[in-house]
Amino acid sequence: MTAFIHQEALEKAREIHLRADEEFAIEKSKLVCEGIAAIDSQYEKKFKQASMSQQITKSTIANKTRMKVLSARQDLVDKLFDRAGGVVGCLKELHRLRGGIEGVNFGRDVYAV
Repeated sequence: MTAFIHQEALEKAREIHLRADEEFAIEKSKLVCEGIAAIDSQYEKKFKQASMSQQITKSTIANKTRMKVLSARQDLVDKLFDRAGGVVGCLKELHRLRGGIEGVNFGRDVYAV
């Protein structure tokens, strides 16, 4: 009878041990899945940040290039206005001088336009 009780106790101990192993495997699997999900989430977040950083860098470079082009265009327009102002000044002076010369008779029409 004691052998039977001893055998039943051993079988019960094996069942408890198997159940504990199964629960451990399930818990371990759950923790591994959670860890993988956390790593995937962190990777996704860092990938998005890197992608956003690249887009910002590309945009910044493009904007700097546009600003250089616009600045060069503005410099050209400023030079053109400066030259035009100088030409207008010369024309005004020429017109003023012509007005003074028209009253003088040189005998021939040298300054006729």
